[in-house]
Amino acid sequence: ALGYDENAAAARSETAFARRLPRLDFVASGMYHMHDQRLLPASENGQQGAFSDQLLAGDVVISLPLYTGGLLSREQRASDLLRSAAANELSRSRE
Repeated sequence: ALGYDENAAAARSETAFARRLPRLDFVASGMYHMHDQRLLPASENGQQGAFSDQLLAGDVVISLPLYTGGLLSREQRASDLLRSAAANELSRSRE
């Protein structure tokens, strides 16, 4: 059971470190309208437009924690301490 505690503490430590890194997300959405919607705005009077009742969208989102008041670094430090405590407990139980 102590080996599992050490593995869990290691996973928490890696998760805390990963929260400090930039994150890349892909978001997709789709909508269906009962009536056709103009896809592109008209640039001049009388212009034929492109219309559709099905709209699809895709986004790429990059997020980076700029300022968290030290929360992420404290969480990482705490998880590192828990990891070392679990490793010490495991080594003491083997003696």
